[in-house]
Amino acid sequence: METELKKAFTWEIDNFSERTDEIKSDPFSRSGCEWYLGVYPKGYCSDALYVYFGVSNPESLQPGWKMRASHFFVLLNQSGKELYRTSEACNLFCAEVSDSCFSKTLPLSTLEEEGFLENNKLTIEVYIKVKSVSWIFVKHPDIPVGFRPKNKLVKKAYMNILLGLIETLRKPPLSLSETELSNAHSQLNKLMEMGFKLDWLKSRLEEVSLERKKAVSDGSQVQQLKERVKTLELTVWDLKVELEKEKIIADKVSSFDFIASFTNKLLKSCLEYPDKSEKETVDVNGFQVLSSQVTSVKQIFEEHPDIAVDFRSKNQVVKTEYMNVLLRVIETMAKPPQSISETELSNVHSELTELTEVGFKVEWLKTKLEEVAVEWKKANADGCRIQQLEEHVKNLEMTVSDLKAELDKEKAKSTSDAAKFLSLEDTLSDLKTELDKEKAKNASATDKFLLLKETYCDLKVELDKEKAKSTRAAAEVLSLKKTLSDLKVELDQKIENSATSTANVLWWEDDDDDLFSHTNCLGIQQKTNAYKRIN
Repeated sequence: METELKKAFTWEIDNFSERTDEIKSDPFSRSGCEWYLGVYPKGYCSDALYVYFGVSNPESLQPGWKMRASHFFVLLNQSGKELYRTSEACNLFCAEVSDSCFSKTLPLSTLEEEGFLENNKLTIEVYIKVKSVSWIFVKHPDIPVGFRPKNKLVKKAYMNILLGLIETLRKPPLSLSETELSNAHSQLNKLMEMGFKLDWLKSRLEEVSLERKKAVSDGSQVQQLKERVKTLELTVWDLKVELEKEKIIADKVSSFDFIASFTNKLLKSCLEYPDKSEKETVDVNGFQVLSSQVTSVKQIFEEHPDIAVDFRSKNQVVKTEYMNVLLRVIETMAKPPQSISETELSNVHSELTELTEVGFKVEWLKTKLEEVAVEWKKANADGCRIQQLEEHVKNLEMTVSDLKAELDKEKAKSTSDAAKFLSLEDTLSDLKTELDKEKAKNASATDKFLLLKETYCDLKVELDKEKAKSTRAAAEVLSLKKTLSDLKVELDQKIENSATSTANVLWWEDDDDDLFSHTNCLGIQQKTNAYKRIN
C-alpha cells in the first residue's frame, strides 16, 4: 500500500483559452490501473475551471475490484510556477460504479486575465495515493453480509465512510481531537445500523478512546514540550507561507530567470520519475515484487520458508500490497530504536497484526517488535525524551530565526519593487485625475452646446411666430390697400358727383332770378326743397 501522495501524471494543454469543450488526457498507469485526466475549460455548473480524473477503462475491471484514491491537483504555467493547488480529497473507485473525482479550481475570470497563462499554455499535475480495499474483505469476509441497501451508489457512499473511519483509527490516539472521536462514534453506529458487522472496529475505537484519555490526563513535561514543538512548527509554517507570498510579490515586478526555473523543474521531475527498469516486477515465490526488492524478498523466504504457507489470498495485487507491508515493517524495525517515532511503532504493531490475520507466519517479527518496543521505551524515558524534545525545540527556533532573516531579505528586496508599484500607482492616479478634468471639460462643453441648441430652438420657434405674424400683417395691409383703393375710387366718384352737383348749383344760381320769377317768387323754404330734389 502507498503511504504518501506521489505525482502520477503531468498534462500540458496548448492554446488553452481557445478550448471550449471538455478535454481528456491520454491514459496513464498507476497501481496496476489505467487512469485519465479531464478538464472543463469554460466551467462546469459554475464560472470556475473544473479538473477531474477517473478510471480509463472501467468496463475491463473485474467484478469486485475496488480502489481508494487520495488525490490533489496542481495548476502550473509554462515556466513551472504554481498557479493553484487543490485540497486533498479521497474517493472510492469500483467496477460496478464508474465515477470521477471533480475538483473546483480557479475562477474563469482569473484564467482569462492577460498574461496570467504564459503563451496560453496550462499544465496540470495530479498527485495520487491508491489503496486497495480488498484486505478488508480478506480479514473480515462477513462484514457486508447484513448490509441492506442494494443501490450501488449508496453502497459506495457507505464504503467511503467505512474507509474514512478506518483511516481515522489508524492515527495515534493523542493526535485525534474530541470532534474526530465523536464523529467516529457516530459513523460507526450509522454503519452498524445499516447492517455492517463491525465489532472488531468497535473494539478498536474503544481502545483508541481509552488511550487518548490516558494520554490527555498526563500533564507531564513531555506533553508540554510537544505542544511547544507544535506551536513552533506552526510558526515555521506561517513564516514559510509569508515568505512565499513575499517571493510572489517580488516575482510580479522583477523578471523571472526562466532558464533556471525550467532547469530546476526538469531536475525535480527527473528525480521524481525513476528509471523504467525499477518499475518492472519479478516473481519471487508467487509474489510479484519490484526488481529493487528481489534480494530482500529472497532473503526473507530463505530464512523463513514457511512465512506465506497459510496466506489465503490469490489476487496478485493483494499479495503485492501485503508483501510491501511486510518489507516496510522489517525496514522500520531495522532502524535504531531511538530514531523510531511513537507513530511508526504504533503503525508497525497494527500492520504486523494485520499480516498475522491474513495468514503470514511472523512470530519472529513479533519477538523483534517486543524487543524494539522495550528498547524504545528505555530510549524514550522522560529524561531522554525531554532532552530530545528540547533539542528539537532549539532546532525549530533556529529554523524560525533563519526564516525570519530570509523573510527580512525578501521584504527588503521587495521594498524597491513596492516603490516602483507606488510610483506607477501615482502616475496612474495623475492620469486618472487628468482624465477626470478632461471629462469635466467635455461635460461643460456639452452643457454649453445643449444650452445653445435649446436657445436656437427657442429663437427659431419665436421667429416662426413672428413670420406668421408678418404674414398676417401683410394680408391685412393688402386688405387695407384694397379697401383704400376702393375708398379712393368711391371718393373719386363722389368728387366727380360733387363737381357735377356744384356745376348744377352754379347753373341754378345763374338762373335763380328766372326761376323765382317763373314760380311767382316762391319762398325761401320752397327753393331749398327744390334744390335738394335736384341733388
